[in-house]
Amino acid sequence: MEFTFPPFLVVVIVVFGVFRQRTDSQRPDRLSTIFEILIFLPLTLATLSQDAFLLLSFLLTLHSVFHSTLKLVLPNLTLSSGRAISLPSFLPFMQIPVHPFLLLLSFNLFSSATGLSPYITTAARWWGTFLRYSTPFAAGLEGLASLIVIQSAGLISKDLATQSEGNQFLLLIASASAYVGAAAWLLSTFADAASTPITAMLFGCAVTTLIFLTGIGFSLRRTNVVESSGVALFLAYNVWQCTNDNFGADILWPNVSSS
Repeated sequence: MEFTFPPFLVVVIVVFGVFRQRTDSQRPDRLSTIFEILIFLPLTLATLSQDAFLLLSFLLTLHSVFHSTLKLVLPNLTLSSGRAISLPSFLPFMQIPVHPFLLLLSFNLFSSATGLSPYITTAARWWGTFLRYSTPFAAGLEGLASLIVIQSAGLISKDLATQSEGNQFLLLIASASAYVGAAAWLLSTFADAASTPITAMLFGCAVTTLIFLTGIGFSLRRTNVVESSGVALFLAYNVWQCTNDNFGADILWPNVSSS
C-alpha cells in the first residue's frame, strides 16, 4: 500500500490558505496550521516509517474533529458588565502547539527502544486501509477545493485588474501561460491517457466540456480568463493522473532525509 502526495493538491491547500489569510488578517494561525500539516506529514514519512505517518495522520484527524466539535458547542459568555466573550475565538490560537506535540508524540512512540504497542500499529494500519478505500471521496474533495481556489483566484484577479493596466497585462500573460501549459500537458499525456476507446471518448468529452463551458461563461460574463485557465490546468492534471507516469515514485524517500 503506497501513499503519494499529489503536487496539485499541495498547491491547492497552500493557495487556499493564502486566500483565507488575505480575507482575515486577524487569524495568522490558519496559515501556520496548514504549513505545519504540509511539513509534518512528509517529514514523518521520510524519517520514520509509513506506520508513523499513518498514526500522525490519524491523530491530526482526531484533533480536527475535536476542535471542530468544540467550535460548534462552546457558547458565547456575557459578563455582568455586558461585555461578550466568544469562547470559540480562542480555539485557533490554542491549536497551534497541538500539531508539534502530536509530531513529537509520534516520534517518541516509533523511536522508543522498548518497542511499539501492537494496538498502535493495528490502529495505524486500519486507518491506512480506510484512507485507501476512501480515495474516490478524497478525490472529489480535491476537485471541490480546487474549484473554490480557482473561483477565489478569479475574484482576486478582478480586483487587481481594476487597479492598473499593468496588472491586467500580467494577468493576461499568466493566463496565456496557463493555457499553453495545459495544452502541452494534455498533448503529452494523450497517447497514454486515451489508450482505449472508452478513455479516448472520456478524454474528448472532458476537453469538449471545458471548451463549451468556457464559451458559455465568456458569453454570459460569468467567468474570466484566470478562472478558465485554472480549470484547464486542473483538467490537464487529472488527465495526467490517469496515465502510467510514475514521476517521483522511484525516489527512496527515507534516503533523502539521511542524505
